[in-house]
Amino acid sequence: MIPVPQGRRSSTWGAIAVAALVVVLVGCTKDASDDADEPAIDAVPVIRSSSELVLPLDDFAQTEDQEHAITDAVNILGRQCMKRFGLDWPAARVSGSFEVDPYARRYSIIDVEKASVEGYHAVDIIKRQRALAELDANAPTPSREAMNVWAGRGQSSYNGEPVPAGGCAKEATDKLAGGVREADLALVQRLQVEARGRTMADSRVVKVFAAWSACMKDEGFSYPDPFAANDDQRWQSETISAEETATAVADVKCKDKANVVGTMLAVERAYQRRQVEQHGTELTAVKAYVQARAATAGRVLASGGA
Repeated sequence: MIPVPQGRRSSTWGAIAVAALVVVLVGCTKDASDDADEPAIDAVPVIRSSSELVLPLDDFAQTEDQEHAITDAVNILGRQCMKRFGLDWPAARVSGSFEVDPYARRYSIIDVEKASVEGYHAVDIIKRQRALAELDANAPTPSREAMNVWAGRGQSSYNGEPVPAGGCAKEATDKLAGGVREADLALVQRLQVEARGRTMADSRVVKVFAAWSACMKDEGFSYPDPFAANDDQRWQSETISAEETATAVADVKCKDKANVVGTMLAVERAYQRRQVEQHGTELTAVKAYVQARAATAGRVLASGGA
């Protein structure tokens, strides 16, 4: 897949993939006794679409739509705060622009038709990130005074007006919460990273990776697991080669033959269910905080901040 410009937000699944790699490398040294800690799984499903990739922690995570709405509402409320100081702040972009399926690349490619055309190039994601990068590049740069007041840095007052603790951004964020206690929003992602790492090192996933690898060898390709194929540096190009699409098509067919995606999903669900049981109180607080902010953000956006 080709290098993509950085948009406004880092990729959650990118962070998960990096952390998972570390756990996989560590997991290679485990012995059979470690398998006792592997949770029981439900019947392994056969996955045909990314819409079927539903996981327990999804119920507590902030969605892309919510994140965009909250970001835009903070911008609107924060700009109102900035006016008290006679300062400008760049306007919010239109919420919900350039949306893509957030799970589209969770288990690398799974659609054989797309693989035959795009190979490993995440075309929809690349377009979204490029569009967001262009918006960022064209956005006006705030003054240093404005950046201080926005973030609550610098002097404690400006133009005779006291700067709120944490700046106008924090004031706007607090307004969105509507009195609901702030929760650790990073908790969900940390648990997702942990579960993904354990999934990648799980004996049942290692087994289907081996089956996938054997299948790929029969097709003329030598990779230890699907992510090695996905990350092949030969695909880091602006063009999509015939070799790439041939590899990608074989990859998806071998995934289907070994039911790699269904196995990974079943295993990851089991690890996440365990996490929900262990962290239920904290996760419920996160969900309440996210929902409160999202609800207020919806009202702010609907009113245009009036």
